[in-house]
Amino acid sequence: MNNSDSCFILFRSLTVGTMSESVGTLNVTLSCFSLYCIPLSHFFSTAGHCDSPDPIVNGHISGDGSSYRDTVVYQCMLGYRLIGTSVRICQQDHRWSGTTPVCNGRTNGSEFNLNDVVNFTCNKGYILSGNARAQCRLNGQWSSPLPVCKVVNCSDPGHVENGVRQSGLRYPEVFSYGVTVAIHCKRSFYLLGSALLTCQHDGRWDRPIPRCLGMDGQIQEANRTTERGHSNRTNEELDREGERSRHW
Repeated sequence: MNNSDSCFILFRSLTVGTMSESVGTLNVTLSCFSLYCIPLSHFFSTAGHCDSPDPIVNGHISGDGSSYRDTVVYQCMLGYRLIGTSVRICQQDHRWSGTTPVCNGRTNGSEFNLNDVVNFTCNKGYILSGNARAQCRLNGQWSSPLPVCKVVNCSDPGHVENGVRQSGLRYPEVFSYGVTVAIHCKRSFYLLGSALLTCQHDGRWDRPIPRCLGMDGQIQEANRTTERGHSNRTNEELDREGERSRHW
């Protein structure tokens, strides 16, 4: 103990024996005394006062308090991962709880630190369900539930009159992104349009639904196509044909 330390001085007596005389009875007690000096700090120490917390390489410490129940938070520099407990508490025994964490290496994109923010996007043909952004919190949890990517669905293309639809799907049919539907016509009917329809990433079919026509219907459709072709001819073309006929 240093000379400058203050202390309590305590006395302690110890009986070592008695002595008797031949004339009468005289009892004498022999005692020894011990002297103790107990430092005042033993009685009046500050409960829970902690020294400065250990520093962390490639990181920093948040929180200035060092009294009982004060907390400090360890954080790593951007790109480094915290190994250990990020929060330490000043305890009544003058020590910080836990052990000093370390900032270890650079992250590979799949591990995140406090306050890191991630943005979520879905692959082609999928739509995001939930929040597109989340932040890593002090408790090691994300600020919002992680979203999910749900596949895009197309509406039912319907059935073709005089035709058969085949998709290979179980009932009830769900026409998701990438699903292909085949259309076949019954005997004596002819397909007008594409026999295959595919559900696209935007929830639409890539082609109009075809039709199944009988022989008469096919001829009529061919005539209508020819008529539409004629109606699309410009007046200038018609004038040129009229000019040639006059020369004949």
